[in-house]
Amino acid sequence: MVKAGADPWAALGRGIAWGFAAGGGVGLIPRIPGTAGALLALGIYFSVPYPGNTAYLVAVLVLFLLGIPLSTWVEKRSGRRDDPRIVWDEMVGMWVALYALPPGWYFPLAAFVLFRVFDVWKPFGEPAPRGFGIMLDDLLAGVSANISIQLARWLGGAFL
Repeated sequence: MVKAGADPWAALGRGIAWGFAAGGGVGLIPRIPGTAGALLALGIYFSVPYPGNTAYLVAVLVLFLLGIPLSTWVEKRSGRRDDPRIVWDEMVGMWVALYALPPGWYFPLAAFVLFRVFDVWKPFGEPAPRGFGIMLDDLLAGVSANISIQLARWLGGAFL
């Protein structure tokens, strides 16, 4: 119910922002919102026709940049630093982890596991407050997972 004199579009905007930040609601799953967000990103990844091309990378960069104000807005309104319901960052980080992997199911599975390990472990430290820190934390986890897989592929090829 909208109060008299209130802007109904403002309420809609708040709902849309929360919806995107929470990955359409998967960020509301208790105890595993980050894992749920990464799984959602993995499912979406399988619908992308060419996940190793430049357009994919540009799209992920745009989503990263959009995530900065989105995460900032949600964090301010929730009052929680790096609110766990924000899974936009996990989704973008997961798409970075999945970039330019060869076909098959095992590389995306490895990317998922490694991304979650780096995301939970946080070898680069806790994220800075607000949107950029929230997004950067998962971007670095995604880059670390992707580099780990590419390095393992390269080393594996050297021993064949």
